[in-house]
Amino acid sequence: MNEIHIRPAGAGDMPAVHALVQELAEFERAPEEVETSPASYLADGFGEDPAFSCLVAEHAEAGIVGIALYYYLKTR
Repeated sequence: MNEIHIRPAGAGDMPAVHALVQELAEFERAPEEVETSPASYLADGFGEDPAFSCLVAEHAEAGIVGIALYYYLKTR
């Protein structure tokens, strides 16, 4: 099947999320600009007041093939 399912990312997805961020940075010829790690995504994206949210696009055979990271601006 070629179906792709969109779902909220879980803590266990952070290595794949980081890998796709790194892959994009390499494509953009700026791999040194990535200052995150799977551990930083866990620390910042999960917990009582997460700094961001993430969706993953998952293929049954290929695994996670896309991501959408997003955040909300906090009003003052």
